Amino acid sequence: MLYQYTNSVLSEKDIVEGVRSYSFRLQYYYDHYVVHESAPDFLHKLSAEYLREYLTKYNRFGYRFRTRPNQAGQQCFEVQIVRLSDSDGFKAVMGYRYIDDIIAEQEKQKIQLEKALADATLNSEIVDSISKIYWLIYRMDLLSGIYEEVSAGHEMHKLTGKRGSTEEVFKEICGTIVSEQHRKIMERFLDTSTLADRLQNTESIAMEYCSSSGSWHLARFIVKKRNEEGKVINVLYVVRQIDQQKQQELEYKQKLLDAAEEARRANIAKTDFLRRMSHDIRTPINGIQGMLAIADHYPEDMEKQKECRDKVKEAAGFLIDLVNSILDMNKLESGTTTLEHTSFDLITVLQEVNGVARMNAELRGLTISVDHRKIKHRKLLGSPLHLKQILQNIDGNAIKYNRVGGAVLFSTEEVSCENGKATYKFRCSDTGRGMSKDFIAHVFEPFAQEDSSARTSYMGTGLGMAIAKQLTEMMGGNIAVESELDVGTTFTVTIPFELDSNYKEAYALENVDFSKTLSGLKVLLVEDNELNMEIAKFILENAGLEVISAKDGKEAVDIFKESREHYFDLILMDIMMPVMDGLTAAKTIRAMKRQEAKTIPIFAMTANAFLDDKRQSKEAGMNEHLSKPLDEKKLLNTIWKYTIGKNSNSRE
Repeated sequence: MLYQYTNSVLSEKDIVEGVRSYSFRLQYYYDHYVVHESAPDFLHKLSAEYLREYLTKYNRFGYRFRTRPNQAGQQCFEVQIVRLSDSDGFKAVMGYRYIDDIIAEQEKQKIQLEKALADATLNSEIVDSISKIYWLIYRMDLLSGIYEEVSAGHEMHKLTGKRGSTEEVFKEICGTIVSEQHRKIMERFLDTSTLADRLQNTESIAMEYCSSSGSWHLARFIVKKRNEEGKVINVLYVVRQIDQQKQQELEYKQKLLDAAEEARRANIAKTDFLRRMSHDIRTPINGIQGMLAIADHYPEDMEKQKECRDKVKEAAGFLIDLVNSILDMNKLESGTTTLEHTSFDLITVLQEVNGVARMNAELRGLTISVDHRKIKHRKLLGSPLHLKQILQNIDGNAIKYNRVGGAVLFSTEEVSCENGKATYKFRCSDTGRGMSKDFIAHVFEPFAQEDSSARTSYMGTGLGMAIAKQLTEMMGGNIAVESELDVGTTFTVTIPFELDSNYKEAYALENVDFSKTLSGLKVLLVEDNELNMEIAKFILENAGLEVISAKDGKEAVDIFKESREHYFDLILMDIMMPVMDGLTAAKTIRAMKRQEAKTIPIFAMTANAFLDDKRQSKEAGMNEHLSKPLDEKKLLNTIWKYTIGKNSNSRE
């Protein structure tokens, strides 16, 4: 079993300021789970004070203990703590693993050996029994300093024959067999002048070492005989090879070190992310506050008022893009992004993307060229929402980082078509500032920006290209970039789509006058925030709808329950509200025994924009999920679809 690592890092705060919390948890674990006899110094050795003192001198600390059996039957555990050497303050990573199998194997070998020694003297049968565990066995007389080679199953250890000086054979072992890095520690271990004292209160001691050939061994001294005073006078020196066990242990330690490094990198990434977000959020907020202050100084100057409002809209738009980008990046990294598989018109998607790009380009004095002549099939199946997001990120950068009077060329080409699938190449070229060769290698990394001033000068987040790349790859495509400093940049996106032979033309709503088509519709607007209520009410009433408002879910349920049949045409419902939330209110309305209760359109109108939020809205009986801040055009289009549009289709 591998070490199980915590996701947290033991910091200076944990060890100093938070010592009470750590000590409390340690004491609780010791009292409720640890077998006290197995670890009498548990609380001392794992205390924050002892760990800090120990890890100041050494990089790693290990400790073994036994607990009451858990549900898996495990009860022997080993803790390893590694200090993060290059971290600020005092930080460490703690990991643990169960070692029941290791302890069981050691106990098994110990029992086997003790049984062999207890049965008789070292005759041939005993030697055979011990040799199954250890392939080198010396019997040593500590009084005479003479050893006798009982068994040596490895050529490397057949050094001096059957008998000889213990000091000489150990000197030869250290000089020729033990690796240089373990030589000094093995010289101390094999020092027979201190051996009796080291074995005074135990029956055996052991040491691992690496041989000059690279193989790992375990050397052990085992008490064979004591004199009347209890002093050891006769021992066995045994050796066995432990390559496999040591390899597993080294892998465990490496994983612990990797976890420590991962925690360190995550800590740095978190700090860097917060620093960037602090800048990116404060900059537009400062602009909004500043423009509002300027507008207050010129209450009668309509031109100045318009200028300030435009800049407030621009800053607010950046904040929305920033939040959306962070959410998109989070969903991509967590694997929760879901691609659509729906019918769409490629030309319509491109027109929408190019329409927004053309408007932004004109504001910056850029010329736009569009070429979609090489598209043969336009009715496709796929995820138009994410395709639009990819192209808008690329087109947006081409405009944002262009020079005054520059140009942008958008082109789309159908490069192949077979077996009901077509592959398209979307290319965007600009005459902007370009990128260096070094930065091109990092352009698709989150928060990547060649010039840090771009975050202020161009209001960029550095997330657009990372999102575009991951979405493109999710859709089975690829993205490439060519760029030259002070010349320009070209992004090429290649994506395959299924052809849609059953495509149905959607009703065009671009030129619909909603104040006429939606006039007279009655909507129940449920919103607890007064500002959000005012904004939504303005949009709806401006489009000709009659609005009845409720400040929470319970009031909405009561209003709907008391209204006459088919009085309301639809319900717009916030989710997070006091008294009764929107999900509960929607379920309550759907459960009513009224004719229209199960059919009246209910839209979630909420700042909760995650996929799980949308799923919960659907499970509560809501027809649509509209994210705040409200997109006026999308809101009115959706209302039209479920009311006027639905009636039109039914008449047809």
